[in-house]
Amino acid sequence: MAKRSNRRGAKSRAAQRTGWQDLVIRALSAVVYAPLLLALAYFGNPWLLIGMLLLGGLALWEFVNLVRGMGLAVHRITAGALTLGFFLWPYSLIWAGYAELVILPPLFFTLIVLCSLWVLLLPRGDGYAQAFTGWGMAVAGAMYVGWLLGHTVALRDYIYVRGELWLIFALVVTWAYDTGAYLVGRSIGKRRVFQHLSAGKTLEGTLGGAFIAVTAAALYAQFTPFPLSPILAGLIGLATAVVAQLGDLVESLLKRGADAKESGSLIPGHGGVLDRIDSLLFTGPFMFYVALIWASLQLGAQ
Repeated sequence: MAKRSNRRGAKSRAAQRTGWQDLVIRALSAVVYAPLLLALAYFGNPWLLIGMLLLGGLALWEFVNLVRGMGLAVHRITAGALTLGFFLWPYSLIWAGYAELVILPPLFFTLIVLCSLWVLLLPRGDGYAQAFTGWGMAVAGAMYVGWLLGHTVALRDYIYVRGELWLIFALVVTWAYDTGAYLVGRSIGKRRVFQHLSAGKTLEGTLGGAFIAVTAAALYAQFTPFPLSPILAGLIGLATAVVAQLGDLVESLLKRGADAKESGSLIPGHGGVLDRIDSLLFTGPFMFYVALIWASLQLGAQ
């Protein structure tokens, strides 16, 4: 009994050491990439556009590998071309007037889908049954990575009143939720939620992350020139936490289908790029449309 107890104690101490090591690695990685993204958000284009294109390309590569890990076909060239097109579409809103906004969206999506169908006509060594699967997965990856991530660039410049503050707000609240959920979940998390998607999610971590996201949003509004009151910013922070959780769960579903723990290994302590931006893929578009509604209300009040 004593030996068994000693072995259990050794395993527990080893697990604690591993947990602390993972936390230190995650913190060191965050010290590098977080200030870099904040600087890109503040100074804007062309550096923001270049940085987000790089992140999007790496995330798409990981998406393709995960899909292939499921045994599904995906045409990489089509996925890359579509991702670039979908990424740049929200950014093109900066130069579009009202008339262009009415006609360009349906025209753009019709052309990009029709042009991408060329892949179905190519000779295939893996059989024609995979043709539509490869095309469908390419479109899915382009929408998931390119269309959603493109909103972060549009948010910076399309929202005409201090767009950099809106983008930094989105980054800060998203990171606050992710970090809070991780720390609280590891510390006191007991009640498992979403186990069919991710075994590590707990109710305590989810609630703790939401609380920290709301707090971060309110403090951001209080101590920066952000145009919202702390109360309203806190409410938006709460909604952002919900959206961030959805983004995390979608990527968890993708990894579960591919039987992969992480999307990649590029970022120490965090896994792949897709692991790091999975929440931002959802919170970026959400914040873009919140800021757009706010800007429209401000114009209407003038």
